[in-house]
Amino acid sequence: MELRVLLFAEAREVTGVSETKLAIGIEAMTAATLMATLITKFPSLKPISGTVVLALNEEYIDMAGPDPVSIKDGDTLAIIPPLSGG
Repeated sequence: MELRVLLFAEAREVTGVSETKLAIGIEAMTAATLMATLITKFPSLKPISGTVVLALNEEYIDMAGPDPVSIKDGDTLAIIPPLSGG
């Protein structure tokens, strides 16, 4: 199964890509497992992994939650670092 992954702001800067595909072999995983899978593909995400938010199909995922998230082939996962502004 394959996820479309969108990377924004600092996540895009540290990986050098704004969009990629991520192959996963299971239909449900926690946000922590999803992040670990992304770090395996992009080790440069590790330093910011504690500050990003993940959104699956435009719905935020509870990063600290123990419950697995259902994933379907073709879903879109967004990696959203914190934004600041004024």
